[in-house]
Amino acid sequence: MSKSAEKEEKKLEKNNNKNNNSKYAKVINFQDNSYSEKIQKLHIPRWEELPSIDLYLDQLVTLIDNCFSPYLNEEDGPIITKTMINNYVKQGIISPPEKKKYNKEHIACLFVISSLKSVYSISNIADLINLGITDFKIDYSYNKFCTLFEYALKSIFKNKKIDFPKSNSQEEILLQNVIQSVAYKIYVEKTFFQNK
Repeated sequence: MSKSAEKEEKKLEKNNNKNNNSKYAKVINFQDNSYSEKIQKLHIPRWEELPSIDLYLDQLVTLIDNCFSPYLNEEDGPIITKTMINNYVKQGIISPPEKKKYNKEHIACLFVISSLKSVYSISNIADLINLGITDFKIDYSYNKFCTLFEYALKSIFKNKKIDFPKSNSQEEILLQNVIQSVAYKIYVEKTFFQNK
């Protein structure tokens, strides 16, 4: 290591030690926090739990907002709106409703979109959804997504890490990484950025 690199490393180490007591070093301990408790109760309805009757737009927005409210604060605003859904239909991300009503496939896709849109573009999410239903039925892919998403959020807020089961499937490894990126973003936002 060069002398200048050594000097820079010592300087960083010294600054790091000095900043350990700064306001930026303070991170919420979620072991005692009500937010962590809310996350532990998060449940995204599985395919079998989705409404068996088609929903109007207002009902759909309410269903998704109510489900995700455990990990959203009021200042975050609604996770989905009627305008967003109409735009997803116009862009061909989801199919148009039939007689202004949305079925289980619409609902499942919108849960996935709502979960991932804070990190990925809508077109990337559409590609991920299409990949997920290429080799598997939508009910299987959706349930798998819900299970992994809940597991990731609960794990990170409880154990500070996510240990997914090992998989040989490239599609599942991709899904795990997609979900991890969203879960870690939520964790960083809730433990650091909201408490500066």
